[in-house]
Amino acid sequence: MAEPPSNPVRELTSVPVGHGIWRINNGTTVVECGDHLVLFELAVLPDEAKATLAFARKLGRGKPIRYLVASHNHFDHTLGLRQAVAQGIPVIQRPTTLAQFHETISRAAPDYPDDLARSPQPFKTHVMGDHLRLQDSTQTLDLYWGRSNGHMADVIFAYAPEQKVMMEGDLVTAAYEWQNWPDTFRDVTAYYKLDVQKISPVHAVWKAHPDVLIKAQAEQLLQAGTKRARERCEREVKNRNYIPGCPIQSKYD
Repeated sequence: MAEPPSNPVRELTSVPVGHGIWRINNGTTVVECGDHLVLFELAVLPDEAKATLAFARKLGRGKPIRYLVASHNHFDHTLGLRQAVAQGIPVIQRPTTLAQFHETISRAAPDYPDDLARSPQPFKTHVMGDHLRLQDSTQTLDLYWGRSNGHMADVIFAYAPEQKVMMEGDLVTAAYEWQNWPDTFRDVTAYYKLDVQKISPVHAVWKAHPDVLIKAQAEQLLQAGTKRARERCEREVKNRNYIPGCPIQSKYD
């Protein structure tokens, strides 16, 4: 059986989000520390994941990638996971999701082997609870559990406190049209007392702001998306259709 054509690798570009922080145009955020890099998310297919890892190292002037932070377990956030493991990069997540990732890593790929199937590597992990701080003399990066989110129970996000930058997958930018779980961003910033001023998203859902959102734009996206989601739920109920996430509940309106 012939291997189907691989998805083409898009041209990779980046924009600076803060000092030593860049967002690559496919949603990976690169954080440069003194002698290593930390990546938030690798949500692309293997060929592009390999190119993204190389691009990140180029941004970081050849520094090694010490950790990959995977926000949660959905397929569109874990497509590059096996490629990271193939390159020996440890993955940070919470225990339950790491168990799911282990299943993904351990599966054989006999028909269309990727780099991990061709050259198996151990699955290196770093387990976190509610909070994990990664810090050296040049950079501080806090990882937090997103708490009580019906869309992704184990979601984690990153926050660079000195730069007031959040890195998130699906807390604010799950979709442009509909915000079915709109409270988590507000809840976690209040609970952890975070002063978020910029957001580097995994999904570029807002064409006017594809690379970085300021807090006011995030609030606008959440409010407008919640309104659209409720209107959608009302239409579907009239047609006797059940849509996961309906009714839309929020304590901020």
